[in-house]
Amino acid sequence: VPEGDLGECVFFAFQGDRLLVSVEDVG
Repeated sequence: VPEGDLGECVFFAFQGDRLLVSVEDVG
C-alpha cells in the first residue's frame, strides 16, 4: 500500500467475516 498524499495510513484487516479498517494520522 503506497503512502497517501494526506499523511494518513489506512490499514485493512480481515478478522473472521469482518473487515476492520483503521486510519492513523502519520503526520
